[in-house]
Parts: sequence; structure tokens; C-alpha cells
Amino acid sequence: MHWSERIAQEAIRKVGEGGTVVVNSGVSLSAPVHIGHSREFITAALVATAVEKLGHQVELLAYADDLDPLRKVYGFLPSNYARWVGCPLCRIPDPEGCHENYAEHHLDRLLKSLTRIGIRPKVVRSSALYREGECAPYVQSVLNHREHVNRILDSAAGRQESKERWFFAPECPSCSSITDTVVQNWDGLWTLRFRCTKCNQDAEVDIRTGGGKLVWRVDWPMRWSLLGVTVEPFGQDHGCAGGSYETASRIIKDVFSGEPPVPVPYAWLHLKSGEAMHSTGGKSFSVEQAEQTYPNELLWWIVAVKDPSRVIRFDPIESQLEEARILRAAESGLDISGRDAVRVLREVVGIPDYLSAYPRDHLVLAAQLGDFDPVKTLAVLKRNRAYSDTAVMPLTSDLEKIQRWLDIPNNPYCVRVRSLGEDPPFCSEDVRVVIDKIARAFATIEWVSTIIHNTIHETLRQAGANPAEVFAGLYLATVSQTRGPRLGYLLESIGREQVLLLLA
Repeated sequence: MHWSERIAQEAIRKVGEGGTVVVNSGVSLSAPVHIGHSREFITAALVATAVEKLGHQVELLAYADDLDPLRKVYGFLPSNYARWVGCPLCRIPDPEGCHENYAEHHLDRLLKSLTRIGIRPKVVRSSALYREGECAPYVQSVLNHREHVNRILDSAAGRQESKERWFFAPECPSCSSITDTVVQNWDGLWTLRFRCTKCNQDAEVDIRTGGGKLVWRVDWPMRWSLLGVTVEPFGQDHGCAGGSYETASRIIKDVFSGEPPVPVPYAWLHLKSGEAMHSTGGKSFSVEQAEQTYPNELLWWIVAVKDPSRVIRFDPIESQLEEARILRAAESGLDISGRDAVRVLREVVGIPDYLSAYPRDHLVLAAQLGDFDPVKTLAVLKRNRAYSDTAVMPLTSDLEKIQRWLDIPNNPYCVRVRSLGEDPPFCSEDVRVVIDKIARAFATIEWVSTIIHNTIHETLRQAGANPAEVFAGLYLATVSQTRGPRLGYLLESIGREQVLLLLA
């Protein structure tokens, strides 16, 4: 059984016969959403699909926290955005001027990418819930039980009872800050009075019309109760002892008389260099970049094949080839560990023929030699004996993704066959002699990648030549670079006639 199906069964038991399972995912919109966060959306979608497959009603939500404040002026923002630090993202102008506000800019780009991947959640904006008064009764409950909430959070943090806290961040009507406001008193119903330390002025807010938000550790269980959340994936840091999930579970029970959702803590997606991805700084690869350069089915596979508790090691360039190879092995039955993930992938998004028919690195090379044209690419593939009888036409949309993937800086899989009109690359006389011997041998052998490979090595052995120098010379003579795809397959794909002209 796949992990998504186990979670779905638990969720169905929780809501009972005839109940609707609500699967929620959340996102901060402070920057372009990176691919690491796609794990949350795809995990939620996989669980929702499993629930539906079991015959139960399901609702897939995406909670957009557009009231989250801007934490600092990130490197991609102009310096004058310092004025907006501490303000809700939905109050901040879009720096590119194409959307209503900063939050909508990033949300719109994310939702378009998710739609293209095949995920279409119902979007819930925190600003709308607070503005329309949906949250007001919950805020009132928190204010009424603030001493108990204080004890829950202090106990989780292992500290003595702290000073009184209100757990609501009012929004200043003058500067819009929610990080520089301090609640002074509450009338016991709907009005909070506060002071903005940034503006040095007093103001009041009616919680029935918004004017701020609950702090994170209290806002989270409020969402669960308000939206009736049954299942929610979240980063594993929230699931540690004393973490947000633990305190939120106590708060929803004690303050909102509800039950916490089935937790799905997931491990981070790390770059293979060992770094975690961050949207607002350091290295990142956005969901938008991923869906423009990777087959959609491969993005689902990367999440589906690993239990949520396992870290995903990702490299924007190498993972495309590696994960496609693992998927192909699992689908063919060579790797049974991915059997359940293959079955789920087929049921959710399908596995297109082109992913099964060709190793991804072969298709990447053929696409370049075929000028990213489906007919020409198929003709290049057919030069390889393994695909001589294939009728699986590469898709134009996939070839376009390969082309964009190759545009990622420092992609070593870029190949451009040297024009015969270009000056031949320099190599030493010793290397030139060996290449001439290899070319003479190429003229008579069967033109198959394994035989080409063996011919090169046998000639090297007989000549006692330096393999690294000769291989570099062969790559330079054919593709004007010192490394590239596996040489046997590269030369087979270029074709004997052109290879012999390039080596002459």
C-alpha cells in the first residue's frame, strides 16, 4: 500500500461514513515559492486523490497567508521596500506592477504553475477570512482564554509563566505594520485598543472587520477549526516535541473544542550540495522553474516515490536524469521498491509513453541533435538499434521543457555538434595519431554504441595512449567541448558518416 493511501484511510476513519475529508496545504508568499514547498502541495494532492479513489468526498484547499508580514528587504527587492517591513504582504505594492499587491503576484504565479502540474486547489486567503469576520469568534475565544493559551505555549517552551500576551497582532491604520503594534486593552467583546510604536499613536480595531491577525501558533489551530481540516502536510520542524503541531493540537481542543487534523510531517527537499532551499535567500529553484523544465509526471514521481519522512535530495540539473532513470526502472519491474508509487502515478496523472520509451539522457541528446523538432528527434533516436522499431513520437511540449532545462547555467548536458566549417580543435600529435586510428576502425565496425565504445578502448589499449587525453580530443573534434554524454551513444546518435568527417 502506498503511503498516501494509508493516510487517506486514517482521514476517512476520522470523518466517518458520509463525511467530507478536507486536505489543507499552506504557503507563505514572501517570495517565489521554491520547489521544496511543492512537496506539500503534491503530498496533499496525492492524499486527496487517494480519498476520492476510496469513494469519499474530499476538498483540497490551499491556504494563502497573505497577512504574513514582510520580514526584511530581500535581495530581489528595491531598497525603498524598507518602508513595508512588518506590513502584511497583501498591503504591499507589487514591485513589478502587474498584480494588485505583493502577495497576489507570488500567489498567481504559484497557482498557474500548480494548474499546469495538475493541482487545482480551492484557494483560501487569510485576509478575506479576517476581513469578512469569519475569524472573529475564534479571536474572541483566544482573548477569553489567553491565560490558558499562555500556559500551553510556556509549557511547550519549558519556561516559567511569561508576561501576559494577547496573541493578536493589530494592523496600524496609518503605517499598516503588524509587528510594531502592542495591544493595551480589550473591551471584552470585539474591540481591541493598541499602540503602534512605529507611528507613536494609539488606535483601536474591531476584530469583526479584520484589522490584524492571530500570531502563528494560535492562527494555525484557528484555521483547522474554521475550515474543518482533516489532513494537513507540514514541514517536519513543526512536528518536533514542543513544536507548532503539538501546541496547536492542545489549543484546538481546549480553546476551540475541536480535534487536530491527521498530521503529515514531511522532510525538507535539500539541494545535493547539502543546503536547504530558501525562497527569500540563498539558492532556490522555484515551482515555476520546475514545471517549465521538468515533465509534470516526473515532479509527481519525485514526491510520490519517497515516504514523506524521507529527505529528498535534489539538483535542478542532475535530478531530471536520475529520477527519470529510477521511474523507468520501477515501471519496467527492475526496481520493485517503487511499485506502489508507479501504480499511484498511473492512477493520478498517468505515465506518458515518451518517459517509458527512452532513457532521459538519450532523449536529451537526440532532442539537441534533432533541433528540438519531434520528427527529427525521433529520426535521431532511430539511429540507435534499441529504438530502430519505435513509433513513440517525442512531444513538442516535452522537447520545449528539455530546451529550457538545458538553458540552466552550467548544464553539462548541452551539446552542439561542431560545424565542418569550423577550424578543428588543437590536440597533441600523439593524440591526433590515436584519433586517426580510431577513425579508421570506425569505418568498418557495426555502428552500435557498445561496439563504438569497445573499439575506442581497444585502440587505446593497443596504442598505450592516455585515455583522458584521447577522450577529450574526441569530444573536442565532435562537439567542441572536453566532456559530454557517453561517447559511444553520442557518436552513434551523430551518425557514422558525420563522425568520420568530423574526425578527418
